[in-house]
Amino acid sequence: MEKEINTYLNFIRPCKDLVMAAKNTKDPKEFNVIEQELINMAVDSERPHIMLDFATRVKGAHINKLVDALELIAKKFDGKDGSKRTLIAKAACEFASKFKNFDTQKLQQIVMDMGRPQAMLIFANSVDDVDLEKLKSAKMIFRHEYDKRWAKMLNDMSVDEILKRKQEKIQTKLRAEERLKNAKIEDLSKCTLEEFAELVEYKTAGKLTLDVRSYNCLKRDRINTLSDLISKTDDKLLKIRSFGRRLLDNVKDCLNIFGLSLKDEEITLEEDTTLTLN
Repeated sequence: MEKEINTYLNFIRPCKDLVMAAKNTKDPKEFNVIEQELINMAVDSERPHIMLDFATRVKGAHINKLVDALELIAKKFDGKDGSKRTLIAKAACEFASKFKNFDTQKLQQIVMDMGRPQAMLIFANSVDDVDLEKLKSAKMIFRHEYDKRWAKMLNDMSVDEILKRKQEKIQTKLRAEERLKNAKIEDLSKCTLEEFAELVEYKTAGKLTLDVRSYNCLKRDRINTLSDLISKTDDKLLKIRSFGRRLLDNVKDCLNIFGLSLKDEEITLEEDTTLTLN
C-alpha cells in the first residue's frame, strides 16, 4: 500500500496535473513546456503509456514529438526485459492505429526492434501502410509457447488479407455514416457495443476510439449494448475487474461525443434530439 501511495504522489498525480494544465492553457509556448515536461517524465520513468494518454486526451499534442520520445525509451532495452519490450511495442501499435497523417515507419521499426510477435501481429492488423515483408523479417523474441503461434499467424498473413481488411474498414465507416444520418439518441442507445465503437471512431475521424481494454472489460461484465452502458454509474463500472479511472475517462469521452453520459451524471435527453455529423 505504501508503495502505491508513493507512486501516486510522486508520479501519477503530477502527470494528471500536467494533462489538465495542457488542456487549460491557451498559450502555445506554455503548452510546449508542459508537453516537454511530461515527455521527460515518461522517458525517465520508461512509461510510454503516459505519452499515449496525453496524445489521446489533449487536443494539439505533437504526435511526432511523442513518437520520437517513444523511440528514446525503446533504445534503452537490449532484450533482457521482455515485459517492458511488450509494453513499448503495444504503445507503438496504439499510436499507429489511433493517429493518422504521420509517418508510421518509425513506429513499425520500434515494433520490430522490440521483437514481440504478438505486437507485430497487432501492428500488421491495425495499420494500413504496413510493410508486411519487412515486418516478417524482424528477429522475434520468444518468451512463451504461444509466441510461436502469433509468429506463425504473422508469417501466414498475406498482402491480400491486408487489402481485404482495408476494404472492411471502409465498409464499416459507410455503415457508421448511414446510422448517424438523422439518428435519434433513443435509436442510438439500442446499438451494440461493437457498433458504438465504430460510431465513435467514425464521428471523430479516428481521433478518439473506445479503448480495447474498455471494450473487453465491459463485455466481460455483460454490458453488450449502449443502453446497458448508460444505465451504469461510475462506481459500478469501477467495480469491474481491471477497469480503472483511465478507462472510465475513455468511456465518458466516447459517450460525450453523442451528448450521452453515465447514470450518475443525471443528464436528461430530449426525445427529439438528433445527431449530426458536424
